[in-house]
Amino acid sequence: MVSRRTRARLRKELIGQDKIVRQELHEEAEDTARILAAELREVVAQWKNKPKFNPAIEINPKYIIATVKIAGDRKARQIFGWVDRGTGKWGKKKAAYPITPKEPGGMLRFQRGYSPRTKPVAQYNVGSGKSFGAWVASKGVMHPGIEPREFTATFDAILKVPMKTRIHNALRRAERRIKR
Repeated sequence: MVSRRTRARLRKELIGQDKIVRQELHEEAEDTARILAAELREVVAQWKNKPKFNPAIEINPKYIIATVKIAGDRKARQIFGWVDRGTGKWGKKKAAYPITPKEPGGMLRFQRGYSPRTKPVAQYNVGSGKSFGAWVASKGVMHPGIEPREFTATFDAILKVPMKTRIHNALRRAERRIKR
């Protein structure tokens, strides 16, 4: 979520009262949200379970927020959240977690190697997303988790400065217009 806090009294009044100023700010925030959504769409372009990214903005006299709402089916949203924020020792619980067979008494079967499509921090389309190596059978494993890729945080940080500049310029244009 890219945001800009407004502190100056005149600017707060402009945002609250002037329709043209609000429209300009709306367009600037909308452009930033569209760019953010496009970046996130590029990240998941090769995924099987792709979430949708919908630009969303909020403007009031105190702040301007350009963000993206993650939509789509539950599984796609969930997978993106795991990859973006991390799981296991990098997630909320800060601990590895067990993976066991679906059927009691069954065996897990998996290949030893894996080439992830993404890597920390915010690197995407770097691997094949495929497993490789020898097959292993086990009654269960302790999975360390997924290291967070931090796509949303990274893209927010990258877009914060340009948005701040564009918002500042839109407000300066409105101030000049008012002072005439």
